[in-house]
Amino acid sequence: MSEPDLVPDSPVDRLKVDGGNVSSLAETSGEPAAAASYQAKKKGVFFWLAIIWLAIILICVLFANFLPVPEIDERVGDIRQGPSSENLLGTNNLGRSVLSQCIYGARRSMGVAMIATLGGTIMGGTIGLLAGFYRRTIDTVLTSIVNIMLAIPGLVLALALVGFFAPSGGFEDQRFLFFDVSPATNATLWTAIALAILATPAIARVARAQTLVWSDREFVLASRTIGTRNLRIIVRDVLPNVLPAMASFALIGIAALVVVEAALAFFGVGDVTGASWGIAINNGRADLEDYPHMVLFPSLFMFLTILSLNYLADKFVDLSDIREAGV
Repeated sequence: MSEPDLVPDSPVDRLKVDGGNVSSLAETSGEPAAAASYQAKKKGVFFWLAIIWLAIILICVLFANFLPVPEIDERVGDIRQGPSSENLLGTNNLGRSVLSQCIYGARRSMGVAMIATLGGTIMGGTIGLLAGFYRRTIDTVLTSIVNIMLAIPGLVLALALVGFFAPSGGFEDQRFLFFDVSPATNATLWTAIALAILATPAIARVARAQTLVWSDREFVLASRTIGTRNLRIIVRDVLPNVLPAMASFALIGIAALVVVEAALAFFGVGDVTGASWGIAINNGRADLEDYPHMVLFPSLFMFLTILSLNYLADKFVDLSDIREAGV
């Protein structure tokens, strides 16, 4: 007896017969999604190169004083020497090691960017969570403030904030809030605070958008229905789901603030007496045509760092999308 013809679009037609094993075609339809998930989770060689480079930069930030390189103010040879076996990256216009300028400059450039991003994430995340969760008047007021700040060009706002908080002349009393610090440290810390204010509105927009999405999910509505307090809902249910997007944006924020800090140092705003990538580039720009190594190597350090941060941020977004799809 021949098998009966399957009725098109019937439930039976959605079954796949393979060697006597009957399986749902829904299983096979998940194969492309699984393949896409695997490709997104696959790290790749560029991911590990980015991790390695950022690990090197982190070592420079934390352990610059213990690395086998000359001190930042030590003269190691004639001025404007090119790369050699004695000085791997050459010397600058003061006869100091360009390699030392790059390593010690990482501490200033990355340190300021990371502190500013952390502060901006805390302030912007709080604003975004409150605006997205409570909405109405709170959302209107906070969003208006954020939009006003975003309407001001970023570099102009940074120049104004740093110029106000950390003037180039330093601080004669050598105090930061209630602590005695050097004028250079004081100016650097105020620069980080100014850049944190600069980063706050962009992070607030991201946090608000994510909060609007997650605060309408079923588990949040269920918590509201049973009378859970709003603060507990924000901290326990909304914040953990908003954090991945904020973390990926924070990586981009660090990269952006590295550029802003270098631009401020290039323009001579804030502390210009120490070592940073922007100061090194500014010191070598007058001799760029004849001695390009003084600008090339600090720029290369900054370029590779920014590229690595942006690449990791993209990978983090892919992993976050997979996680959200599985919720």
